[in-house]
Amino acid sequence: MNNKKIVFIISGVIFIIIVSILILILVKNNVKENNDDIEYAVTLVNGEEVKEIKGKKNEKINLPVLNREGFSFLGWADKDDKIYNGEYILKDNINLIAKFKEDNSYSIIFIVDPLKDMIVKYVHYDEEIDYPETIMDGYVFEYWVDDDGNTFNYDKYPYEKNITLTAVWSVKEPEQYIIKFNTDGGNKISEQIVIENNKVIKPSDPKKNGFCFKGWEYNNTFYNFDNTVNKNMTLKAKYEELFSLNENTFNLIKLNYSELSKKYGIKETNIKKGKVVSTNKGNGYYSEGLVLYKNGYYAYFNFFTFSNNNYSSNLNKQTAHYIGVPVNDLFNNYNRNYVSINNLKCLGYTDVKYNKDNNIYKFDYGKYSMEIYNINTNKEKAYIWNIK
Repeated sequence: MNNKKIVFIISGVIFIIIVSILILILVKNNVKENNDDIEYAVTLVNGEEVKEIKGKKNEKINLPVLNREGFSFLGWADKDDKIYNGEYILKDNINLIAKFKEDNSYSIIFIVDPLKDMIVKYVHYDEEIDYPETIMDGYVFEYWVDDDGNTFNYDKYPYEKNITLTAVWSVKEPEQYIIKFNTDGGNKISEQIVIENNKVIKPSDPKKNGFCFKGWEYNNTFYNFDNTVNKNMTLKAKYEELFSLNENTFNLIKLNYSELSKKYGIKETNIKKGKVVSTNKGNGYYSEGLVLYKNGYYAYFNFFTFSNNNYSSNLNKQTAHYIGVPVNDLFNNYNRNYVSINNLKCLGYTDVKYNKDNNIYKFDYGKYSMEIYNINTNKEKAYIWNIK
């Protein structure tokens, strides 16, 4: 074989090799491009729960972290028990199974109330214990006991075993609360001691001269005596101001004749029936039967049985039976619009009556009886009678 033939053969072989290499590269690249477009799936199996995550080749997916009470999650295992956690790069279809490891956790069964369901909690050794709420009406929680009756009062769990704890209760003594009454200037009312969840006994209405009692307030709101008590309280009397008795005028009825004589300057020896008599103050009294009158005031005496001879001396020993005065002198803050049966009762007067025909209000004040005449005229007068 000559040299030309040899060169030709060698050149042909080289050409075939180069072409083959080029074809192989093209085929490989085409296969690679086709493989990059393939979609793969990771199938996650957790007991009966199955979840599938899809993606393209070399795509990163995040594997979920699972929780199961009493177990630690190890990760996702393939058929060879290789564990995967966190990110997983898709290369082909794969099944992964959730893997767990049982913890060294223990159950605590809490029996708070024997009539209700028990409460179960899990805890590890030396872990803080999460105690349940301990409330039962009428009782006070004391402590926990275990199955052997031993007191259990640990903050951290001291055992490597399951236990049952039962709440121990004592009967709750009811609280006692003090209820005070601020009468705001009225008569004193004693405080009450009220047992928890009982009611305040409504006291008698307080009396305050010149004021009508409206009710008891707590925190500026009228108190409802149907409410049950759960704290100490002070109830304050609420009033409406009306009119009050002028004690200086009212006290005239308590004076004897000598005191009246001294007060007004009359000479006792000059008093005669039905006559105007002089006084050492230059004023006059008029005696009409049994009534002495001076400057709008009246004084009545019981001296029917006295003779003229001992009239003056016996008169000194007597007490006035009634006095009559203008209502504005007898009362402070008087207003005829205030005069009604309800308001007079509210002011503390008793046996209140109204005579419509004569337009007269009659009422009692202690041992005295009072009358107001001619209501709604400019001649209103009041009379005070000593009824004893």
